[in-house]
Amino acid sequence: MRRTPEDRALWCDRDVVITVVDAMLHERRLTVADLVDLRRRVEDRRGVDRARSWWGMIDGRAESPLETRLRLLLGDAGLLPDETQWPVHHPATGEFIARLDFAWPTLRLGIEADGVGPHSEPQALLRDRRSQNDLVRLDWEVLRFTWQDAAPGTPAARRTTVIVRTALADATAPGRRRLRR
Repeated sequence: MRRTPEDRALWCDRDVVITVVDAMLHERRLTVADLVDLRRRVEDRRGVDRARSWWGMIDGRAESPLETRLRLLLGDAGLLPDETQWPVHHPATGEFIARLDFAWPTLRLGIEADGVGPHSEPQALLRDRRSQNDLVRLDWEVLRFTWQDAAPGTPAARRTTVIVRTALADATAPGRRRLRR
């Protein structure tokens, strides 16, 4: 098991390596110290040049492979969010509304990565819709993307980056009226 992430770093593509290491960090199967050790072991082996730039992209806060994939897609397009796992509370009551996968809080723009399994169960659908409605009422724009929307090199992925880029441009446009509650 110890060599599996090391071997992946040498043989697999970037998205697979980062997704696996992100998941291991998130699930606490790998510590930050383990990550440092993994990097040292990988860099001691031949064929490592292609993986050198990947280490800074690892982020154990992703709660699913889809979140990692979407974060990498956004990063490649120069659209990294200001925050990940951003909690939103009602400004008047302090009530917890949602935790957005990605957010630009000053722009009130959020992104949710909606995996089929976790987000298709009846209770999850209900929770997602309630959160979405509450966020909209608080003047947040929330974009929702699926696995297909984040598949690298596909028309869907290009569409995803265009949508996010446009939403960011719209949110920062001069004269844009923002409701404040």
